[in-house]
Amino acid sequence: NSTRCEIDYSLTDARPSGGAPWYLFAGYPTFSSFINDWGLAFGAVGTSVSDAVWATGISRSISNTPDMRLTTVLDIPNNSCCVIKDGFTNATAAITRRSDYVDRATIKLASNYSADGGFAKMRIYGCRIYEADVLVHDFVPCKMDGAAGFIDNETGEFITNIKQQESISVGGDYVEYKSPPHYTSYIEVDGTVGIDTGCYAKNSTRCELDYCLTETRPSGATWSLFAGYPTFSAFINDSGLGFGVVGTDTAHAVWATAMAKPISDSFLRLSAVLDIPNNLCCIIKHGITNATATITRQSDYVDKATIKLASNYSADGGFSKMRIYGCRIYESDVLVHDFVPCKKDGLVGLMDNVTGEFITNIQHLDAISIGGDYIEQKSPYVEVDGTFGIDTGRYPKNATRCELDYSLTAVRPSGATWLPFAGYPTFCSLINDSGLGFGVVGTDTAHAVWVTGKAKAISDTTFRLSAVLDIPNNSCCVIKDGITNATATITRQSDYVDRATIKLASNDSMNGGFAKMRIYGCRIYEEDVLVHDFVPHTLGPAEDGGSVIGFLKDRITGLSIGYPDATGEKCLTCGGKDILPCLPYVETKRSDLRYIDTGYQVKLATKVELDYAPPGSRAAGDTWYLFGAGGDAGHAAFAASVNDDGIGFINTLDSWKRNAVTNAVYVRRTVVLDNPAGLGSIITEGVTNATSVTVPSGAFGSATLKLSAPADPLAHLASIRIYRCRISEKEGDEYVLKHDFVPAVVNGVAGLQDILPGGEFKSAAAGATTPLTYGGVFDVTVTQNDQKASRVTLTSYAPGATSYFWLRNGELFEGGEDGILTVQRPNDSRTDTYRAVAVYEVGDATMQSTASEEVHIAKKGFVLLFR
Repeated sequence: NSTRCEIDYSLTDARPSGGAPWYLFAGYPTFSSFINDWGLAFGAVGTSVSDAVWATGISRSISNTPDMRLTTVLDIPNNSCCVIKDGFTNATAAITRRSDYVDRATIKLASNYSADGGFAKMRIYGCRIYEADVLVHDFVPCKMDGAAGFIDNETGEFITNIKQQESISVGGDYVEYKSPPHYTSYIEVDGTVGIDTGCYAKNSTRCELDYCLTETRPSGATWSLFAGYPTFSAFINDSGLGFGVVGTDTAHAVWATAMAKPISDSFLRLSAVLDIPNNLCCIIKHGITNATATITRQSDYVDKATIKLASNYSADGGFSKMRIYGCRIYESDVLVHDFVPCKKDGLVGLMDNVTGEFITNIQHLDAISIGGDYIEQKSPYVEVDGTFGIDTGRYPKNATRCELDYSLTAVRPSGATWLPFAGYPTFCSLINDSGLGFGVVGTDTAHAVWVTGKAKAISDTTFRLSAVLDIPNNSCCVIKDGITNATATITRQSDYVDRATIKLASNDSMNGGFAKMRIYGCRIYEEDVLVHDFVPHTLGPAEDGGSVIGFLKDRITGLSIGYPDATGEKCLTCGGKDILPCLPYVETKRSDLRYIDTGYQVKLATKVELDYAPPGSRAAGDTWYLFGAGGDAGHAAFAASVNDDGIGFINTLDSWKRNAVTNAVYVRRTVVLDNPAGLGSIITEGVTNATSVTVPSGAFGSATLKLSAPADPLAHLASIRIYRCRISEKEGDEYVLKHDFVPAVVNGVAGLQDILPGGEFKSAAAGATTPLTYGGVFDVTVTQNDQKASRVTLTSYAPGATSYFWLRNGELFEGGEDGILTVQRPNDSRTDTYRAVAVYEVGDATMQSTASEEVHIAKKGFVLLFR
């Protein structure tokens, strides 16, 4: 009732005679300023005049003249309207106000009364809006981020018609602005998809959504800006914007329907706010609350539904076509989530500035686009496709706590059960039709430690979560954005001691029905001490020449774990950054008899430590020998073997106790056979998992130690990756290292090099049909030509490297990308120091070796080689 509106304009085209009226500004059906065959008029136009505040007023022919600059004024408190030309009022008229005008319609420029047709072709020089004679808006032409529209000199707000920007141009001496990123960036959804924030609303929650619509809502339809069905929603229908319940299941709703305002069904940028603790809702425009209503809360709201954006009430259809500029969620007036548009790892979604969380709808990525000055980020992950799980090789104990950070990449089939992590049938974290639960899955419940616990529907969505099983406290929980969303106590039937290893993305029996998911990390604690911290990384070239991408590396122990038979297409995919380098290895192959004979004669004083990982699965019933030394009558007198029971040890004709540690693919372990101690053990990540003891007997004679083979090299060979092999002998009370074999490639042949003084190079033994393969990041060696020449050629070599670069005196030095660098000796007394670095390309990742040993190049006559 206190509003005065002034629009400065000129027409750019004559209105056709007898045609529809043109509208300078309007708010249907409350008021309008329009042009028809008689000139300029004010009042109600259309059939619904009974709802109008104004009756038709002045008519002047001056208004229908092209290129004439005018100011048209509607002065609501004085019930008057006028036309101003050259600063003089040309015509004034009183308008009959039928009723008070309170928040009935917004002021639209160059618009017909219903804002869906009959617009005026015109130039707008400015628009001013007063409240009680105080200027509250001063719109002037400008360009903002390349788009033509108006800047409000009072509020700083930019407005345009986001759906029809190509029909708006700007001219004259206008101002061009660039908005800050937090204002211009947006994601745009096309009406087929909603985005679940994963945040459970509570009695203390306030939610603010910054948005604008990009399409007119079909008559009769209901669009939801955000919703948590059936508890609450902010929706748009034929009446405007409302808050409350939409649908039939109102009995379980917290809110009853409240206010509706037609401002909501337009292309304006708005904020829709639901303030649960105060039972309020409102619409904010230009930072000013335009409308507020009290909502009746039928019951308390505690973890009943998550907040979903651009979503209908049931999240399966009827989504809003809209731009989302941001969403803020408060708990007890503290900002706990601040979602802003972002692109992460190539996906479009929202980034939480408070927690660092990224959310999107991974099932409908093509329905979400991004614009403005948005943020682009990357984070590392490995992605499993549902065909395999990953075995950590870690046995949990009564003191174990496991935390898995993940997000699903596919919707779980109805009736199926997916397990983020499991140790069947002892424990598991499972997803089924009820949501996320913890407990036992399968028929063998008699041997289980856990019975089923709490289930939450949050688990079957695509946002990032942490599933936590806390064994010592008999509890489990789901963590979202660093906040625990749900917690349950689980009944432990018995103590848990070495019953099953922790497997990720697994079904209950590890033979099918795996979870399709992204793994961002997995942490395992013992008595609150972090013992494993698995992060995504790349493990290196595959045997077939392809890339094995996407493994988990333990930052504490160096262990790498991944898929079974992870070569070629059978590999995890990987995304993000921070891909870690991998250790060098040589790989034997069972089918081609690729074992390595060390030539070392085993003694009663011998201790062997083999650092290895299997690159393929062992067939059921097979026995693989990791190493062995033949004895009497061809028996394996000294061996470490793998069969259906796990890993076992043999000494002379006596069988040692077998251990239940499995032959998990790509789980890196050290197998130790300590003959003088009568001890066999398996070390995983620096921790001894299992130990067997017996009394050694017999003589070994001339038997030599063979890696990846028993005494008889024609059978039971293992395909393994060898990272190192150390051979020691006990002298008195101490062990003395006799051989230290590490991966090497000599003259193009892969094998093991004994790095102790006088050590020999060992490749595939006689009888192998093909040579050993190799992979990983090797150290660089550098050689040089004539030591006395004025120009010196340095040659670098690292097996498998794709290129090289050089450092001179610690600074980057150009040239030598192929590994060969020719340099001039210095003419003065200085000495130049050169080092080479090898570059490896593994999938999409680029890795670098450590720098080579220094090569010193001095003035002729003073030459130092390797330090």
